[in-house]
Amino acid sequence: MNCLKEELHMEQQDIWNKRYNKHKSLSDLASEDIWIKKYGSYFDEKRDKTIVDLGCGSGINSYYLYNKGYDVIACDFSLAAIEIVKNNNDNITSMCFDMLQGIPIYNQNIGVVLASLSTHYFSLNDTVALYRNIYNLLESSGYFVFRVNSLKEYLSDKDEINEIIEENYYRLKSGAVKRYFDISAISNLLKDFKIIDINENDFVYFGNRKYFIDGIVQKS
Repeated sequence: MNCLKEELHMEQQDIWNKRYNKHKSLSDLASEDIWIKKYGSYFDEKRDKTIVDLGCGSGINSYYLYNKGYDVIACDFSLAAIEIVKNNNDNITSMCFDMLQGIPIYNQNIGVVLASLSTHYFSLNDTVALYRNIYNLLESSGYFVFRVNSLKEYLSDKDEINEIIEENYYRLKSGAVKRYFDISAISNLLKDFKIIDINENDFVYFGNRKYFIDGIVQKS
């Protein structure tokens, strides 16, 4: 990792740790939107497999899946987020690591990787490498379920943009970074997978309307 990239990484980790350190329980952060319900049949198909919640944050989705009887590994690079997961339910397996440095999970039984609003913070090259690592992590015919920022979200954020890092990748005035996608861009990035469903949607997220793309693809 070069010095500039390492500096950005440490800055982003600090931002997220500060955000999660303000909260000590899932109830402080819980969203009523459990968006993964619509993919329930695909999760059920992999019920005897392990689900990796990549960039789990406070663990909302991990907790939901665990309560449905799934074997879940909750992962995040924010130690403060992982502490919330543990405080909420220490029976859920949790791991703290930076997904850009690889995914240090050596389980050969990964049926689903779930990434909810967690893979839109990186350069294009890093995003390509990350999706390749997700592909490699999955068992044959495993599913990647995701949602990322839509380009429409940029219209909501544009007054908060401080710096253009690269096309569709920005630093906000808060110091946080964000990447925005359209369906064509995310489909191209996931071209090694079999695309099952990709859609653009919006919902109210912690009191604010958010525009995103969600979908499910399968390792071919």
